[in-house]
Amino acid sequence: MISNIPYVTRKRQEVNLKVYDVWGREVFSKTETSQAGRNIIKFSTTLLSTGLYYYNLSDGKTVLTRKMTVIRF
Repeated sequence: MISNIPYVTRKRQEVNLKVYDVWGREVFSKTETSQAGRNIIKFSTTLLSTGLYYYNLSDGKTVLTRKMTVIRF
């Protein structure tokens, strides 16, 4: 399954996505260059187990932290 994380930047810059499990272990990391405006980071959750995760999206100045739930059927 592919997860999409939308975000907005004011200029072209590098953004870092890090996903952590509930114990604080990093389970995924991705860096990409975004364009000014609305963007989406896509990543596959196929290697993640069902459960609660946290992700940090950082542009070097600002860090956005959110919860994410992965559910397998």
